Amino acid sequence: MTKLSDKYLRGLKGAQKAIEIRDDKEPGLIFRVLPSGHKGWSCRYKDAAGKHRRKTIGPFPGIGLSEARDRARKLRVNIADGANPVAEEQEAKRAERENLGRTIGTVGAAYFRATLTGRHKPKGKPRAASTTRVDLGYFHNVVAPTIGDVPLTELNKQSVQSHVDRLADMGTVSQARGFLKVVRQILAYAEYRELLDKNVCKFVEASDYDGRDRVLTDEELRRIWKATSEPRAMGFGSAYALIIRICAVTGQRRAEVAEAELNEFDLDQRIWHIPATRRKTNAAHLVPLSDLAVELVRKSIQLRRNTKSAFLFPSPRSESDAPVSADVVSRCFAALAADVEVKNARLHDLRRSVATNLTSERIGVSRQIVSFVLGHAANSSVGAAATAVYDRHNYVAQKREALDAWAALISQIVQKNP
Repeated sequence: MTKLSDKYLRGLKGAQKAIEIRDDKEPGLIFRVLPSGHKGWSCRYKDAAGKHRRKTIGPFPGIGLSEARDRARKLRVNIADGANPVAEEQEAKRAERENLGRTIGTVGAAYFRATLTGRHKPKGKPRAASTTRVDLGYFHNVVAPTIGDVPLTELNKQSVQSHVDRLADMGTVSQARGFLKVVRQILAYAEYRELLDKNVCKFVEASDYDGRDRVLTDEELRRIWKATSEPRAMGFGSAYALIIRICAVTGQRRAEVAEAELNEFDLDQRIWHIPATRRKTNAAHLVPLSDLAVELVRKSIQLRRNTKSAFLFPSPRSESDAPVSADVVSRCFAALAADVEVKNARLHDLRRSVATNLTSERIGVSRQIVSFVLGHAANSSVGAAATAVYDRHNYVAQKREALDAWAALISQIVQKNP
């Protein structure tokens, strides 16, 4: 029998067939190497009925040799006292299946609870809270009303594809894509929890968005800006007007502005720190604030009625402390744009307009700096990721110069007589 050590186990490679090695000290302890190279521990034992069982202990090297022996020893003591860990685990899974129910609605609700609390991490790391909130909106508004009562076992590729196509045919491509994305996540969770044998969404497809390159002209920016100076006439509050203006001046995403918290701003240093938990890219972002941006943030602070709220723009309707809805801001912008005859315009077009003007000959900022200004995801290569850890506060001066130049230009645009 081979004498085991952590060094020896680390050196083992995967072969065409799984390799199993018995521990030379702890009876029943097995080290297994799969063809994929995955390594892990398990413990074999006999239950009270004399049936052979295998209890998984965990992966190597996360669990080293010494810890694996300790766990196997404790298992043997429990088994000697009449415990049956494998049967207990199977019973726990059965109870969980019964408690969750078998419909898309009940399993979906369980999936989002597990995701929001961090108990379920689809890619091995927590999802950005802002992304989860968007998906939760699709779940409540599109998925649950459509197929919430459908049992998991009755869902198949054809039925999911039919719902996706119907939503796309209604002209709501974003809802079709959101519906598919969320249903796929729920079914992946169900498969992970062994509530389902396979995810039937694997080969379902949704229409892609049409390429959008809408950039607002100077005249359109002027009209939008003027309209936000009279928000009541447009049928919405001043807070929404300020959010639109801050989006236009900083180039940041609507949710990043609408859901901003007061403690993110250092107005003396003219810095806005957006934490990773609120960002689509799951990475923190420093936004240098121009004088115009600082002025808008100060106005927003003065406007707050709920002065105890943690948010820059507290929701006037929520009983708990919550920010205004980013979706409502988009609807206000759409109504405003239509009223001032700025056609085919969306709130996100402001972000594209900022980027386009920064790289144009009017300002002449490099695309790399514009990418840093917008907070796009960094290069995903290992080297770039490692550099990013030490490079986190770099380019602040260049970003500040770019945003100051844009603030000067947009001030000139909106003050110019048509």
